[in-house]
Amino acid sequence: MRIAILFAILAVFLSACLSPEERAQDQKVLSLQQTPEILKSTLADGTVVSRDPNSFIEEHGTQVEYHAADGRSFLWYPGNRSVVVGQWDVRADQNGRILLCYKYGNNTYNPVTQRRGGQWNCSRSDLQVSELLIGNPFGLNAGPVPKIIPDRRPYYPEHIQIMLGRDPATLRYVTGKPNRPRLAENYVDRVSEELSNAYN
Repeated sequence: MRIAILFAILAVFLSACLSPEERAQDQKVLSLQQTPEILKSTLADGTVVSRDPNSFIEEHGTQVEYHAADGRSFLWYPGNRSVVVGQWDVRADQNGRILLCYKYGNNTYNPVTQRRGGQWNCSRSDLQVSELLIGNPFGLNAGPVPKIIPDRRPYYPEHIQIMLGRDPATLRYVTGKPNRPRLAENYVDRVSEELSNAYN
């Protein structure tokens, strides 16, 4: 009971630290996850850039995945030379929690979970730790990756555009340009400069 109260107080405290713009953005993202149908229509023909220092994604590094409207997915995984083609779906479990599901080919292997592909793998969708882009801005499809993601540190969509020699200002976000904490923006700026020097 005490732990639940502590988490409730912490949630209120953290939400109080957010600016009105950040709170509005969080609400937009949460509203996308109200039903499987809403989330599925939002992700269809969209790209998710995931990096979360508090989850398995830290071990994976930054993953970029295009969700085609026909249910195919195209995963750009750090270190890979080829895009991993799979399928995606949105479902609800028996408790009504929304799950984001993926199925990759039998010949695929997940180095973090040490499992082979070929079966559906579903997990809670938490888009607040991801950035949603409209369309397929990095041109992901079956075949070689646009560039090999060099390491497992966090990259933002701007960084990926710079790696590809493109203008980050051309990216279009589902919920509008994210309002990131200043610390995150400093990181984006620092790594952007580093990548500009390396790739341009």
